[in-house]
Amino acid sequence: MRIDRSSSLNRKLTLACYLVGLYELAGSLMVAAPDANWYWPCLKATSTAYLLMAPVIISALLDFAGIRRKWHNILVAPCLALTLIQLAQVWTGTWMIAGYDSTRWGTVYEITKEPLPIAVNYIYSIVNTVTGFAALGHAWFHSHSRRYRTIVAEVFIMSLLCNLWGGFAKVVVLLKYHQPDPTCLGAGIVLIGYTYLIERYRHLSERRPDMTGPLLASLKGIALFVDTRGTVIKATQEAIQLLGDRFEDRPLTEVLKGWPGLDDQWAGMKADLLPRTELAGTIGSGRFQIHLFPHRNPFDEFDGALVRIFSEGTLDKSLTAYGLSAREQEVARLVCEGYSTKQIAETLFISLSTVKNHLHNLYAKTETSGKADLVRAFLSEAPADSVED
Repeated sequence: MRIDRSSSLNRKLTLACYLVGLYELAGSLMVAAPDANWYWPCLKATSTAYLLMAPVIISALLDFAGIRRKWHNILVAPCLALTLIQLAQVWTGTWMIAGYDSTRWGTVYEITKEPLPIAVNYIYSIVNTVTGFAALGHAWFHSHSRRYRTIVAEVFIMSLLCNLWGGFAKVVVLLKYHQPDPTCLGAGIVLIGYTYLIERYRHLSERRPDMTGPLLASLKGIALFVDTRGTVIKATQEAIQLLGDRFEDRPLTEVLKGWPGLDDQWAGMKADLLPRTELAGTIGSGRFQIHLFPHRNPFDEFDGALVRIFSEGTLDKSLTAYGLSAREQEVARLVCEGYSTKQIAETLFISLSTVKNHLHNLYAKTETSGKADLVRAFLSEAPADSVED
């Protein structure tokens, strides 16, 4: 597996896979144990792995669901506390398994009649199940991505099947027919399922930074952050000074009411995920231009936009000030509009090598080292996220 170990989610899922493997191995040895000298050490090993799996997987699900760190720790705490209590019971011999019988299919454990360990185990199971499914519910209702919801549905189904199998294994196979508990087969489903998720969706592993956080702090000029519904969620101080301080949580089309072509350009940007620039309009007595830069989620779907507002003529003044040739100005404009090197070549009907030569000249004249720096030089520190290499 190609696992991104810098990712908190993937590290936890990897640890869960190792615990599942230990649980299955020790559980198999426990079922095949010839005597007590084998049975009890294997029981402690498989029970330890089984109990530790829950807080690890719950923590991974909370990461997957995008739960904030504060609430993440609060939700994991009871799962971890109940796990530690049961681990103490396992290693002191006071857990819910009191002994075992030998059958033709292997050893079968006997459940204690003491109420305390049974009650703790039931509470442990209920807390973990409710927390896990609540995390998946949060992920579903707080996401607008169809593909992300597909993954949530797959994890939900996998978790539900595992829980149903665990109940069947204990209630029917173990208690009714007094046969060895086959829960480890359900653990095998978990192992296969999470391996599948790590491999297929590994680009989900690293949570993307909040586009309204550090990026907002680094921006200068008039900028708004707009969500997928077109609602303004954040703004720079300069934007607040220009537009007033009561426009957050309002639609962009309402904040910039009557701006020529804004509705059509917004719809077009959502459809093709290409930047929109040079939308001219008036704020007060001044003439301004709007640049729309789409933001994408890990599935390359529309996930909001950065809206930059410039005084009309800002880019023209910058291009003139740097003494660029006519062709270099054309390339510079396309770079500022978010075009890739290939798209610039196709738009201007020139070769890729020619575009790269023009970019090299632009970097030299502006004393920059990349497209992001180049855009900042022309547009007063436009963000790196608005440029596509």
